[in-house]
Amino acid sequence: MAAETGPETAPLIDGLLERGHAFSFYQVMRLARAWLGPDALERNRVRVRPELGLGFPAADVAHVEQDGDGLRVTVRFGGLYGVDSPLATFQTEELLEDAANDSFAARGFLDVIQQRLYYLLARCWNKYRTLVRLVEEGDPAEKQRAWCHLGMGEGEPVGLVPGSFPLLRYGNLFARLTRPVSALEAMLKDALGIDRIEIIQCVRRLVSIPDEQQMRLDVGNNTLDVDAVLGADVEDRMGKMT
Repeated sequence: MAAETGPETAPLIDGLLERGHAFSFYQVMRLARAWLGPDALERNRVRVRPELGLGFPAADVAHVEQDGDGLRVTVRFGGLYGVDSPLATFQTEELLEDAANDSFAARGFLDVIQQRLYYLLARCWNKYRTLVRLVEEGDPAEKQRAWCHLGMGEGEPVGLVPGSFPLLRYGNLFARLTRPVSALEAMLKDALGIDRIEIIQCVRRLVSIPDEQQMRLDVGNNTLDVDAVLGADVEDRMGKMT
């Protein structure tokens, strides 16, 4: 029977496996979740343990290996053994001696505890990274909060409407009282798929004055500098653009 293999790797994951030391711990966690799924950490498909040694750490991550359908990440910080351990050095030395004798029971026990600690560390880092939770993970609660910031979170969540998520990039424009024409051009380019759009502002036009607002002597609308206007039309440059 053929051996089980993990998911097909992407070029970036290949680079991660070849040069894991060039990535930070949090970059590794983000790439792992993108490759293995948003629940990769919860399902223990990413195993994290510290490096067994007392050498000076040149980087957060020592190396990354593919482990079945998941990843095994060896780090150089925050462990219960290794150069960054808060415990006595002799405990790491004992583990090194055990490893030389092909005994890994004690290290395996500590790894069970540390796996949970590294998982919580990744969760804590991720909690306040709104962009990561919103874009990479598509967290529904984060989307709802984003719409609420724009004043669109009441009633049926607008985020449930198909195709509405890209509108969040224009959130700053929706929240402003004034909206520049360049913003409208950008939105139309996205919506219509056109590379170049030019909008001309303040186009001159004549607007008809309603009968009840026209000046009539001894009737109304005849106060100079207040509401008196000669004629039935008025020039306007605020209500039209092309």
